[in-house]
Amino acid sequence: MPLAYGLVGRQQAFLSFFPLQSTQETSPGTGKLECMHWPTTGKSTMNFKLDFLTRSASRVTIALAMIAIFSVAAEQADAQNNYEVNISSSDRFLMSLNTSMETIVAQEEMCDNPNNRIQNRNRPAVRVDNAATSNSDLTSFTLRIAADDYLFGTGDNAFDNFNGNPIRVSAYNMPGIEILGATITDVTNQGSENGTDKLLTVNFSGLAPGEHAIFNIDIDTSNASEFQLPDFRGVLFGSDVGSGITVPAYHSANFADNVNVAETQFVTPDTAIPYTGMNVRPYQAMDPIVPFGGSGGGAIPEPTSLVLLGVGLAGLSRVRRRV
Repeated sequence: MPLAYGLVGRQQAFLSFFPLQSTQETSPGTGKLECMHWPTTGKSTMNFKLDFLTRSASRVTIALAMIAIFSVAAEQADAQNNYEVNISSSDRFLMSLNTSMETIVAQEEMCDNPNNRIQNRNRPAVRVDNAATSNSDLTSFTLRIAADDYLFGTGDNAFDNFNGNPIRVSAYNMPGIEILGATITDVTNQGSENGTDKLLTVNFSGLAPGEHAIFNIDIDTSNASEFQLPDFRGVLFGSDVGSGITVPAYHSANFADNVNVAETQFVTPDTAIPYTGMNVRPYQAMDPIVPFGGSGGGAIPEPTSLVLLGVGLAGLSRVRRRV
């Protein structure tokens, strides 16, 4: 009895999913279902076949369309190029980020010479990481100063080892990573600000996913009345370092697959800036070392994804017209 019930149940389920033409025969006087068979006339058989093929084709089209659309979603979820940038007065601290030595190095760097800290915040270290989940090598990184009266320099004296270049490769740069050089260009009417901004572009031989580079930049001011060693926290992050809040800078990156990541503006930290400019911290005071930074990236609209999406939408449109 359970076996017969199971067979009838499966047959009814099949017929409910494929509502095809059929006939039923009952035993005299009982009304019980004895068997079910398809029509045997030529015309009815032809109609059945056409109906069966039409409905089957529609279901196959829907299935393929949904597979194509889900494939696009899965591919877009995987196709990401992301990066992270951190900036600090200490390149040694940046080298220790995300390692077991990070806390120890931060504590050691807090005890540096206060006057050296002022100079190091004027020539901060920058660490650029290509995310381990990226699909391509990171080939260049850009910083754009949006605040008025500030620009990228090429070193202040013969002892800071910039040698007339916009950047200085850090001694703590990741081994094997080649920084090809950097350029400074003027850009106008970018973002919500007007006027001319300074754009720094740093080129790499290629940061593979999971790799990083560390280098130093130099920040100058064109305003003679300003403190001549501008603090990167004010110039790049908009913090109030004695002359009011400024406009934060922008950053972006390019990857080897020719995907240019849109600019992202740094966010001004909420933390107060106790020591800056000529307000030199006492030797007995501690000034914590913390990273300032941001991240950028996004999904890559690859051609194969667009083709799959088009196939899916076309399939659904075809089924809708048929219905």
